[in-house]
Amino acid sequence: MSILIYGFTSILYSNDGNQVIAEVNGEKILKRDFTDIYDQEKIYYDITDENNPEQMDTIKWLKADILEQLISEKLVAQKAKESGFIMSNEYLVEARKEFNIILESIAADMKAQDEQDNIDKDDQEYINEAQEYVAGELEAMGTTQDKYYQAISEQIMIGHFFESVTKDVEVTNEDIQNYYDTQLEIQKNSEVYIENYDVQLLAPAEVRVKHILIELPQDQRDEYYRLNTEESEEEAENYLEENLKSIKPRAQDILNKLKDGENFEKLIEDYGQDPGMNDNVEGYILRRDGQFLQEFEDTAFNLKEGEISDLVASVYGFHIIKLYEKKNERIYTFEEKKDELIEAVKFQKQGVLWDSQVEEWMNSADIKKYENRL
Repeated sequence: MSILIYGFTSILYSNDGNQVIAEVNGEKILKRDFTDIYDQEKIYYDITDENNPEQMDTIKWLKADILEQLISEKLVAQKAKESGFIMSNEYLVEARKEFNIILESIAADMKAQDEQDNIDKDDQEYINEAQEYVAGELEAMGTTQDKYYQAISEQIMIGHFFESVTKDVEVTNEDIQNYYDTQLEIQKNSEVYIENYDVQLLAPAEVRVKHILIELPQDQRDEYYRLNTEESEEEAENYLEENLKSIKPRAQDILNKLKDGENFEKLIEDYGQDPGMNDNVEGYILRRDGQFLQEFEDTAFNLKEGEISDLVASVYGFHIIKLYEKKNERIYTFEEKKDELIEAVKFQKQGVLWDSQVEEWMNSADIKKYENRL
């Protein structure tokens, strides 16, 4: 399946390099196609010195992998053409539609950010800003909007070819049930990135909270981190405990005001030192996923709706937490997610069939590689 995602990135870049590094059924692959991708991947893999002995294995693997991708891409394009999938205006029109969807999404993100900052502009201004942003990104990639349209349209064409090759894939109820059972077990044990699964089967328990932070000075936090790294955890904890004493009376005074019935929201405004409370006016959404400090997370989940915590100490200072809303974990039933499950299983089986077909094409193709030119 990587052919669909990785393929055609080479279209987006343009460098000199007419040396032939491979041939697929007589069609040449040029070194510039390889170099443009390799230069990008070197950044990802932090390859700064190709003569570094510690990175030789990674470099060797990476070069071979990119070459294989380019060969697969070329071969798939040939097979698509043989099957009647040829670039046409239809694909370019579809590419422009996708491009406009990307622009609208970027513009919507810009508008949402400005709304948080109370900046008011009309929608067309955001579209214009999104166009400028994308133009800058394309320029940094060394390409143009027209070349980008071409890249997208070719991906779309290969997508249609993929559907044609795998159109006979069938999905049984047993396939779907097995997928549901397996994925549910995986998601129960991995809630951090739950939304990234193809079908979300679990809605983790979560709470919505706000807090008043009485902040420990930055220099004291920095010293705590230094001690924890360079000295010992015990020394760092003793240092933190001692410095928390200096701000505890102020924190206790605010807690007493709350106990006397003063408004929590007003006290956030008057005394809170977490700027995140300004950006998250509805509060923070927490899950038991380690995204927040453990002591903060534990306290939040142990509160009842409307309840306010005692002082909670952390490296940031003291927190006074109020629970606004609590949602229990929910497992979606098979029937609730059946349509999504069918699509996910179908795509998975299509991928297996596609990979098998590409492997068969590769085995029967006339492929020449010139690795020594990489």
